[in-house]
Amino acid sequence: MGAWIISITGVICLGILLDIVLPDGKTTKYIRGAFSLIVILVIVSPLPSLLKKEWNFSFDDSAFSSSESDDEIEVSDLFAYNVEKCEEELKRQGITASVEIEYSSAVVRAVAVYVDDVSVSGEKVVSIVSESLGIAAYKIKVLYGQN
Repeated sequence: MGAWIISITGVICLGILLDIVLPDGKTTKYIRGAFSLIVILVIVSPLPSLLKKEWNFSFDDSAFSSSESDDEIEVSDLFAYNVEKCEEELKRQGITASVEIEYSSAVVRAVAVYVDDVSVSGEKVVSIVSESLGIAAYKIKVLYGQN
């Protein structure tokens, strides 16, 4: 951030020097136009790095916060809650199963559902898990008798 402020200050000083040195004429407006583009580029130069960061709303704070190592704990707590919710929904449907979620950066990669009863339809399990977790059915694998 400090380097960005120094570069803006340097460009402003260079612009003042350029304005003093430039003679009045037709090429002056083209040089000022080109220099204006350089000033804009220097001012917006930190935007790409800011846009690449993951920004999260924190309901405890009123400001934005960049993702930190504490976010991983919050994500794992969220997935643990969703696993419990999904297992409860399966129990309500009469299916004894355990659910494991594989995720990376808060994105579900795969869900493994370990079902004890082999007579339960895999399609039924997939539809229940897909609906309760709100994810696509192709990410869910049903495994029988491995609980």
